[in-house]
Amino acid sequence: YWDRIFDVNVKGMFNTCHAIVPQMIAERSGKIINISSVWGLVGASMETHYSATKGAIISFTKRWQRNSVHRASQSMRLHLAP
Repeated sequence: YWDRIFDVNVKGMFNTCHAIVPQMIAERSGKIINISSVWGLVGASMETHYSATKGAIISFTKRWQRNSVHRASQSMRLHLAP
């Protein structure tokens, strides 16, 4: 179950971002909204796997937002909805 939820929540998000960024860079425009959860910030009892994936999405989005998007174009945005 652990691998499946990471495949969907984290790898799915990463693969989607990775696939669309070249087009966003070429167009110097675009927005990505990654959906997370408050459980990614504080954790949920009995939901360790879910909380871990949502924390990974938060960390990825914050770092990617500061690095890749900022360097590529000021009109490109990556947002996080916790």
